[in-house]
Amino acid sequence: MLINLKKPVTAIGVIILLAGVISGLRYINIMRGFPGLPSHVYDNLISNDTLTRINKAGIEIIAENDNFTLSLDFNSGNIEMLHKQAGYTWRSSPGDADMALEESGTLWLGNLQSPVMFAYADDMHSMLTRLGNVHNQSTEMQVFRLPDGGTRVFYFFHETGIEIGYDMHLTKYGLKIDVPANLVRDNGAGPLLTDFVIFPFLGATRSDTDDTGYLFLPDGPGALVHFHLHRDFNNSFVETVYGSDLAYVTDTGTTNIRRFFGSAVEFPVYGIHRNNNSMMVIIDGGEGLADIIGNPAYVQTGFNSAYARFSYRKSFSVITNAQTGEGYFRYSDETFNELRSLQFHFLTGEDAGWFAMAETYRDYLVEKKRLVRRPKENIPFTVFLTGGDMTQATLGSRFVPTTTFEQASEILQYFHDMGVEDMVTIYYGWQKRGNSVRSPDKYPAARQLGGDRGLRQMIVHANNLGYSVILSDNFSTITKTGRGIRLRRDTVYNAQGFSVFGGWHLSATATRKMFDRNWSRLEGYGADGILPQNTGRFLMTDFNTTAPMGRTMVMEAIQDISGHMQNTAGLLYHNRSRAFLIRPDAVFFNMPLEGTHLIMLDETVPFFPVALHGYVKYYGESYNDMSEPAEELLRALSWGALPNFDLMYAASEDLWVLENTYVYNSKFEARREEFLEVYNRFRNAYYLISDKVITSYSESGGIREVVFEDIIIYLNMNREEIVHNGVIIPGLDFIVREG
Repeated sequence: MLINLKKPVTAIGVIILLAGVISGLRYINIMRGFPGLPSHVYDNLISNDTLTRINKAGIEIIAENDNFTLSLDFNSGNIEMLHKQAGYTWRSSPGDADMALEESGTLWLGNLQSPVMFAYADDMHSMLTRLGNVHNQSTEMQVFRLPDGGTRVFYFFHETGIEIGYDMHLTKYGLKIDVPANLVRDNGAGPLLTDFVIFPFLGATRSDTDDTGYLFLPDGPGALVHFHLHRDFNNSFVETVYGSDLAYVTDTGTTNIRRFFGSAVEFPVYGIHRNNNSMMVIIDGGEGLADIIGNPAYVQTGFNSAYARFSYRKSFSVITNAQTGEGYFRYSDETFNELRSLQFHFLTGEDAGWFAMAETYRDYLVEKKRLVRRPKENIPFTVFLTGGDMTQATLGSRFVPTTTFEQASEILQYFHDMGVEDMVTIYYGWQKRGNSVRSPDKYPAARQLGGDRGLRQMIVHANNLGYSVILSDNFSTITKTGRGIRLRRDTVYNAQGFSVFGGWHLSATATRKMFDRNWSRLEGYGADGILPQNTGRFLMTDFNTTAPMGRTMVMEAIQDISGHMQNTAGLLYHNRSRAFLIRPDAVFFNMPLEGTHLIMLDETVPFFPVALHGYVKYYGESYNDMSEPAEELLRALSWGALPNFDLMYAASEDLWVLENTYVYNSKFEARREEFLEVYNRFRNAYYLISDKVITSYSESGGIREVVFEDIIIYLNMNREEIVHNGVIIPGLDFIVREG
């Protein structure tokens, strides 16, 4: 069944439960061995034996530029970064005064003072991992000068046989750490390296000193964890960038369903703000292999810390009995031999907090993604229309139309007659069987909606009104094989060597072929663009022996596919705002405007919107889904997220019988005037800020003051009228000032 991913959570759970039954039938003959993955091939890898070794002792300056001085402790590998303008030194290990306050045991005292921390298991089936560092291992450290002037630090841990090395380069913004593929390894027999961290406590600070500040973590749009001496609840933030790798979820039971939903981490950034100085870290390479971890003080140690933990090998369950779920635990034979990179940006000044970090990330994205400023443009009235779905009948099932193509034309005509000049319609459920389409068997357009001819006529009518129609389609997930799709050749396989969830997700290669095979049909309908429902949503390693790909390779392939789709279709709309999908002219729905509400998070901030606005167009959640529309519309405006609406011709009470449609309160006749009123209320403000970046953001007493270059928006999040800076702002309303 094809799921309308405007409503992903319930729908995905249904997919897993049904697919789990199917996949259980495939868990047989585990003795055939486990699949392999290709190693990444990198040019110009530099081996240690080609480099000149530096033999020194104690702390020595190893690099300097106009902004920073980098010193290395040749005994331990710890570093000190002096920010010249601030006169402030960042250390990878806390200073003596702070360490004197620490009450941790020997292990964590060693971790705190180590530039490298890693986890290892004794053998392939050991469920217990142990932590290693330069102090609790018999450690040999070597330092080399790189040909480009950088410095390589390399560790060999004799007790475990594990090797970890990294290259350091001083930059104008701070420090770049590269971990080339040839500098991390274990002996393959045991102990086995599972993951590692470079500089886990760089910038770590205590809460029982005079330091003030917070951790910045990429939860939702961004979150802060303030330095507190006492917390009622204390736990760590541990999230995988871009969500869990489902190739290692071999058990499809309900305990693993939550891993299907993905992670709150849409962008690979974290940081620490301390007094008037900040450290922001961008994972610039290997982000799909990283967990971002934030530890408030007194969780692991007495220090507040944030770092990226990179996977080297993953664990999974080998299922031997599909009926009971019995099996055994093991680690993969395959290791992730890929480049990891970290960019450490060091900021200073009174405004060097999360907002400055967001501006820095914006500059990074502009350069790396080649983004260009958007032109000033009218805000489109953006509506999701649902065509139809299946429901159970006495004999089998039957199709229930919710918005026929003729009715869609009537809806568009109404808004045109009401003066709407710019409108974008995203059409779901237009295929055969609607939202329950049995992909790839999805054509022709549903006969009960008007068929292919009716869809073409509707799009022509929309275009004649000056409107655009975006067709939602699915090129990445299927409900059955056939019509050119073969399980063995075209679907993603998991670590045990079986198709993920019983043949559900297409490989990157098959996804592109599916799009190419379908585009002529979509183009023939006259579609002005596409919304590929699942492309990029689930980032999985692919163990299919026909074309195995590691997670980073899959991410790169999806980026290429997205570019191909955009170049072919003209307009590309994504259902998630994941950073690796950012490209010029792409449009994102479901921009996260709130976090996960984890108890250890103190404050949600619009870091990601600040980084994107003015360069990327993005929408918040649907108006229909808002529990407190008056407040949430203001929040969306303050963060530059465009509004959108769900509509259908059918009444909401008719929808409960449908298999895969979860849009409610959407009847056209009941809500058209309300939706139009909301659109008209906000469109002028959005027009004024459409080409602007956010240059300032503040909130106090329920009043938000957001500056979009020369446009200031004051938003009153309170229910009562408030006078702010001489401006009267009605309750739950906003005022726009130009100049």
